[in-house]
Amino acid sequence: MKRSLVLSAALAAALLMPTGRALPCPFCNNAGNTFMQEAGNASMILFGTPKNPRLDASGKGTTDFDIEVVVKSHDFLGKKTSLVLPMYLAQPEGEKQYKFLLFCDVYKGQLDVYRGVPFKSDSRIGEYIKGAMDLKDKDWSTRLRFFFKYLDDPDTEISSDAYYEFAAADYKDVRGVAGEFSADKLRAWLKDTGTPPSRYGLYGMLLGHCGKPADADFLREIIAESKKRISSGLDGAFAGQLMLQPKEGWEYLAATFADRKSDFMLRHAALRAARFLWDSRPDLVQRKELAKGVAVMLDQPDIVDLVIEDLRRWEHWEAADAIADLIGKAGLDTQLIKRSILRYALRCPPEKSAKLAGFVKEQRQKDPKWVEEVESLLNTESPAAAAPKQEKK
Repeated sequence: MKRSLVLSAALAAALLMPTGRALPCPFCNNAGNTFMQEAGNASMILFGTPKNPRLDASGKGTTDFDIEVVVKSHDFLGKKTSLVLPMYLAQPEGEKQYKFLLFCDVYKGQLDVYRGVPFKSDSRIGEYIKGAMDLKDKDWSTRLRFFFKYLDDPDTEISSDAYYEFAAADYKDVRGVAGEFSADKLRAWLKDTGTPPSRYGLYGMLLGHCGKPADADFLREIIAESKKRISSGLDGAFAGQLMLQPKEGWEYLAATFADRKSDFMLRHAALRAARFLWDSRPDLVQRKELAKGVAVMLDQPDIVDLVIEDLRRWEHWEAADAIADLIGKAGLDTQLIKRSILRYALRCPPEKSAKLAGFVKEQRQKDPKWVEEVESLLNTESPAAAAPKQEKK
């Protein structure tokens, strides 16, 4: 992944970081609605086998559908065990027979099948989504215990959906139940080369809750093995090893910040772990110490803009002089870095750094439109943290 693409996603996440409420699982990638979320929008959900697809003379398609599981019922269905679908739904050519999960609307007495997801005949999707529906009004702890059992389901549609349920959960709810999960399973999943790298974050974090102190060394081995490959989930492994061994874990994280020769992706994962510690686990590392550790990366051109954004969001004004010293420095005089410095300077109290205050004044004179745009976006992002009044003349 190119640094520019990583930057776009990372900067967007940093700018849109929610405050004042519980945070969703910080180490999961949420790629859309889960089956449960979609179920709330559907009038009816059925699981079964399509048979005898046909087209009439006008080209209109119909298909017989044998219902095996009624996931969500509707008066339209009554006691029927089969339906004629108003569509041509054939089995994939050359494949074994598939079953389908159908999401349906009913409008003016007419059936509208708006989504169909194929599954192999031995899939457990019927029991999975029926079980999930039965738990929809239960507390998150009960629901997450259910979804954990399906994280390694051989059907990728099911295992992915279970993963996305964890992604949708607030961290406080995940934390409340994570200590009950199987450390043996999590270690096995992390060792498995077939595990999607994006899941390392969730599994590493969960192991940090249910593992033993020795598992910190295991997680550090996972991180070391992943240095030469792009992995979006190492942030959770960084956090997990610190949960299990707070002192040694912090030293390891801080050393990663300071190693400017290490891969950008590794340092970026460490930075994301620091954000998690700041937002969700300030009990593990004092915030002042955490910010000082992150500030070590201010001399690293490929990540400095992200570091400045976090220090601004954390209101770590002790870094003001170090950030002011970056102005005009060779290799750092890019528009992206200048924007981050300006955003920090607009929020930083003027008395913390005369040089930053002067930088704001100079930019207002040179390019007032640019400063106005940056300031407007900043105020939209966090209006409650209004910028200290900087001199505009």
